[in-house]
Amino acid sequence: MDKKNLISGLFLALLFLFSCQKSDYTEMDTIIQQPNNLKIAGACNVSLIAGQTINIGEVSVNYINNSIVDIIYQVTDPAWCLVETHLDVQSDPANFFTTNSGNPKIGHFTFSSTLNCDPNWIIQVDLTTIPGWTEGSTLYIAAHAVVENQSTTETAWGQGESFPGNSWAMYFNCEPPQGCGQPFVDPRDGQSYNTVLIGDQCWMAENLNIGVRINANQVSSNNGIIEKYCYDNDPANCDTYGGFYRWDEMLNYNNSQGTQGICPDGWHIPTDEDWNNLEGAFDSQYGIGDPEWNNIGWRGLDAGYNLKSTTSWTGAGNGSNISGFSVLAAGYYDHNRYYDSMGEYATFWTSTTAPNGIWIHRFWDDHNDAHRGYEFGHGRSVRCIKN
Repeated sequence: MDKKNLISGLFLALLFLFSCQKSDYTEMDTIIQQPNNLKIAGACNVSLIAGQTINIGEVSVNYINNSIVDIIYQVTDPAWCLVETHLDVQSDPANFFTTNSGNPKIGHFTFSSTLNCDPNWIIQVDLTTIPGWTEGSTLYIAAHAVVENQSTTETAWGQGESFPGNSWAMYFNCEPPQGCGQPFVDPRDGQSYNTVLIGDQCWMAENLNIGVRINANQVSSNNGIIEKYCYDNDPANCDTYGGFYRWDEMLNYNNSQGTQGICPDGWHIPTDEDWNNLEGAFDSQYGIGDPEWNNIGWRGLDAGYNLKSTTSWTGAGNGSNISGFSVLAAGYYDHNRYYDSMGEYATFWTSTTAPNGIWIHRFWDDHNDAHRGYEFGHGRSVRCIKN
């Protein structure tokens, strides 16, 4: 072999050797300009961008309480799915692990997962484990993913500020909700309710439990006293599952959409649209505003599973509760004056009238989807939503 060929061979061998070494550099050191048309979708709810330009879904942050958050990747474009996720949450963007050139090292991110072409991924983060975090402080979140469709694989990031390096990697900041995600105390009776921020709406994360208990053989009336039913006439069941209320009692005899009803001051009975939006926010197939939610009967794919609690349901009926909404299998009060279906069933009033009653929303132990119907005679559970 002549000298020229020997040098060429050594160069190729060295190139091959170094190319096989594992690197902490997660983005190539190539200067890539971020397109000007990308805009931040908003704190705590940002777009998931693949290949720098393709909006395939979103990354959202839900505060379960002051120190616990759920971070959810949701791919809404059916052509794409998640193959890997890498997530890091810091109290200061300077705490992200980066290369000398300022690009993030996703191998050092706190949370990661390998997925099987899934449409969503969730991780619950205990904020007290984050160095420098204090209650009420801003979060800085780097949400990376590997996504694919039938023809290509791409890198994706939750949209926000660019890292100081020379890649298109991004992180976003999330301000904690003011007053939501913290327990709310009803001044009328001192009852405390967990709350959860979903989108821009603050919901009670527990069923309402206000009023004087009456027995199953009694009928609530417009007597100036809020009257409730407790499963099996047992007050302990109201403490756990909340009360059941007939529709006119629930509305406080004010049949108008969005009325305060029996909710505390500053809160109201959610409308049918509020419930449709809630279910759309946590369904993998149909998002908020999809006409699917206006249908009667079972709708969606997994909204019920994602809204149901991880306990209280019979058999395999427990949910993931990635929403933090915690639907319990409370059962219901039948207008024939008996109780039924604890462990199997939950149903909630709205404040919106239907052709033959009031719209209600139901969940079953053997269904991962959600149900929409109408009635007026039974006693149902109530959630309140903040004005």
